[in-house]
Amino acid sequence: MQRGDPFIQGTLKINGKTYRAICNCNQGLTEGDQKLTEVVPLCNPSNVKIHQDKSAAGGLSASEVRSIWGQPSDATFANVSESHFACLDDRVTAPSLYTPGGDLGEFALALTACGTAPNDAIILQILNAYVASVPGTRKFYHCTDDEALEHMESYLGVEGLDMFSPDPPTQAEITKALEQPRNVGDVHFRSMMKNPGWYDLPPKESELVLAAPRDRLSTAVMKAFFAILWDSSNPNQPRMQLDVLAGKHGPQAFLEIATTEDCEAAGVAPLLKARGRQARALVSHMNAVNARRKELAAFLTKNSFCSLSAEELASRMDRYGRALQQPCDTTHWH
Repeated sequence: MQRGDPFIQGTLKINGKTYRAICNCNQGLTEGDQKLTEVVPLCNPSNVKIHQDKSAAGGLSASEVRSIWGQPSDATFANVSESHFACLDDRVTAPSLYTPGGDLGEFALALTACGTAPNDAIILQILNAYVASVPGTRKFYHCTDDEALEHMESYLGVEGLDMFSPDPPTQAEITKALEQPRNVGDVHFRSMMKNPGWYDLPPKESELVLAAPRDRLSTAVMKAFFAILWDSSNPNQPRMQLDVLAGKHGPQAFLEIATTEDCEAAGVAPLLKARGRQARALVSHMNAVNARRKELAAFLTKNSFCSLSAEELASRMDRYGRALQQPCDTTHWH
């Protein structure tokens, strides 16, 4: 059988009689599924290499990481272009790709790397246009947690706060409350709001002059996300995914996921569970997110939202993204 050939031939027995069968395996598959069947032979890992940079009290050993996350046969590969990025949080239970701040974090990173200071209305316009441009089956992800919601309820004096479809007066109150870090459940966004100095560019990035404080930009992109989520007349509304994470943080490792060149060229990456039955970890897909940054850079520059070239913007996003991740780097997995 040739690679990409949709037909498989064989025999089967039914009630003692042998039949010859031909299966057109592309029938009933989506375009994305068909593409995945073609690229999987190019990306078929047989082993996982694990390198531990640091160890910490209470953390997992390399052998424990291997037993939980390092089995190629257990990995489910997905097309990066058709998958959302979840936030860097050990409480995420669904198999996912991960990056600090999730999809909304990468969007904020792109605006930061541009070095411009769009107002709230322009940020909403850009986000609407970007979400409309991505594959229709892909969600646009942001997370919060139950602790932030409980604090916001107390802050607003509201019980049973509905973050998914609040009435207009409550929407205005929530939007204002997002300016307070304790009402923000995404660790990455809350950290940028509370400690913007931690996220200063390294010296070699000094040519990039930020025109807007990162704490204000963080609040602005969150407001834009919720504005779309709450607008039932907006065609992008069904694509917005708000994940409310439950429980306390308790990561036992930090895993950076690097794939082979074949997998990267095929545009696929393994979906992993940050929170499983045996252990919990912060997971970051360091290769897969590069494709998303290139996509964002191409969109922003093509639509004149950024004056940089797509190549320069993607490069800055990658360099700056790595700087943002350094404070919590404990274990490297590839």
